[in-house]
Amino acid sequence: LADRADRLEETGDLCRSLAAAREQAVVFEDSLPENIRLGKLLEAVDRLAEESGLEDPHITPARPRACGPVSILPVTIDFNGSFEALYEFVRLVETLPRVARIERLELARTELENETLVSTVTVHVYFRPS
Repeated sequence: LADRADRLEETGDLCRSLAAAREQAVVFEDSLPENIRLGKLLEAVDRLAEESGLEDPHITPARPRACGPVSILPVTIDFNGSFEALYEFVRLVETLPRVARIERLELARTELENETLVSTVTVHVYFRPS
């Protein structure tokens, strides 16, 4: 009887673990959309650049490429701004609701005395090809 009770408890634990895994899978699938959703992505990146205080953002998506079961869309963002604004932008990109990774970051000082940086950030955005 004790063995049966242990099995029932293990079954309950497994069911709870399975339910938690299903919830995590839904969150992951939402962060890895079935198509690029380029318009929404570009709007989000532009909004983050503006919120961060970056000046003159120029956003250029490249051609998507396959990477196993997912695809990658490289997006290059050129802009001017302070180091603090750049840091805030990177922090906000990491909070996007979809899977994205800062792949490359280039900085150069301007000739101006106001500590403005000319920056290029390449973000890889992941999606499931449809």
